Amino acid sequence: MERDSIPTDLIIEILSRLTEKSIARFYCLFLTRSQARPRIVFALEISDGWSFYSLPQLQKPVSCVVAADFHVKFPQDQINLFDGNINPLSWSYASGLICLSDIRHSAAYENKPLIINPNTGQYAIIPELTRSGMSSEFLGFDPIDKQFKVLSMCYPDRYVADDHRILTLGSGEMSWRKIQSPLTHCPWNKGLCINGVLYYRAASGDVSKMIVCFDIRSEKFKFINAECLCILDFNLINYKGKLGVIGRKFPSIDAIELYMWDVEKHEWLKYAYTLLDSKIIDLWKFSIVGVIATGEIVLSMDDTSEPPFYVIYFNPERNTLQHVEIQGLGENCNRVYTFVDHAEDLNVHDGKLLMSSISAPSMKNKGSGKSSWRTTLSHRKPV
Repeated sequence: MERDSIPTDLIIEILSRLTEKSIARFYCLFLTRSQARPRIVFALEISDGWSFYSLPQLQKPVSCVVAADFHVKFPQDQINLFDGNINPLSWSYASGLICLSDIRHSAAYENKPLIINPNTGQYAIIPELTRSGMSSEFLGFDPIDKQFKVLSMCYPDRYVADDHRILTLGSGEMSWRKIQSPLTHCPWNKGLCINGVLYYRAASGDVSKMIVCFDIRSEKFKFINAECLCILDFNLINYKGKLGVIGRKFPSIDAIELYMWDVEKHEWLKYAYTLLDSKIIDLWKFSIVGVIATGEIVLSMDDTSEPPFYVIYFNPERNTLQHVEIQGLGENCNRVYTFVDHAEDLNVHDGKLLMSSISAPSMKNKGSGKSSWRTTLSHRKPV
């Protein structure tokens, strides 16, 4: 069934006539099917905010041309951004939601984190945290208790001694709680949440490369030494439910190194690959954005200024490279941020997370005429 084959108003009318038992059954079915059919999300940074698109993630990638589905433009009338430039290190993704760590908006009059649902445009403005010094915010999700949490880690400062905080979404009034880290460290890079554990890069003392592991449910820290990683710049990835890091071996643009963390042996396993030559694409215009469940390494172009726009699927086992041309993204954007393995989780729409709502103007959903969108300003706590 196509996404827009049945009008939203008609779907709501049909569901409203069902029993609670039937609704619960369809709720579980929706999440199961969504996880089995993940999507790639594109967040396009434009002059006055972002536009979000997505398309089905190819399970058996082949070179082809596909059109992206438009979701929503953000922000709408509720907030205005003072600065549309987002540092790529400030993004954090967990269970369908995106957290922008450091962004100025008129509703807050200062820099505050935002949490966005890229499917609907629903968002949360994280409450003010008064303290001196810089910090990084990371979004995590506990699949057992179905809770989102935001972890705010301050940078080491001679005036502030590890003033770290945590915030839980959907637990009443949002308030920050203090949390202790057993090791003073400088956080950086975007966070990644896998099966209830939040990972992010950091440095501490003489250790320039380490990965912090924060259990969302128990709120306990662990640390992995990553000094052995030869690549200077790397991304944390979810490789079939396990932690991995991946990056390019500069100055060779076609050399990729993948490291997998062996939990039992407490060591890194290294794999090296070389991308096939392609006359169609210029690899300098691409960034590694992740690895999908089938094992393909995904690379995406950084902007839409020089169409066509491509996503690359590289299968390291078969040494195959498939390039997929994406149409419909437009050409007026500063940067494209790409997220793989996106699944629509109904937990993010739960009333406990969305404490208050305000109406938003109608938007045009590509290919389906006008549809009514509701943007929610939720005072919710990250878990």
